[in-house]
This record gives sequence, structure tokens and C-alpha cells, in this order.
Amino acid sequence: MELSMRIKRAVIDRTYLRYKFTTKSKKGLILLEFCEISGYSRKYAS
Repeated sequence: MELSMRIKRAVIDRTYLRYKFTTKSKKGLILLEFCEISGYSRKYAS
């Protein structure tokens, strides 16, 4: 599934806020979810 750049930017912005203000144990789950949505590899996304 290919996302437009505008939608991808919105996903990144929302994920960033969730990731920034959560505990370390939940950051891995947020990162996995982001990778599934965006199509980025985990190495690139982190």
C-alpha cells in the first residue's frame, strides 16, 4: 500500500507525539505499528 506524502507526513507527526511521551516498553510496539502503516523498515524508522 503506497501512501501519499501528505498522508505519510500526518502519520509521522502523530506517531512522533505518541512515541515521545510514552514509556520505553511501549515504544517498540509503536515502532512496529508505524512500520506496518508506512512501509518503512524498522531500521530506517528508528
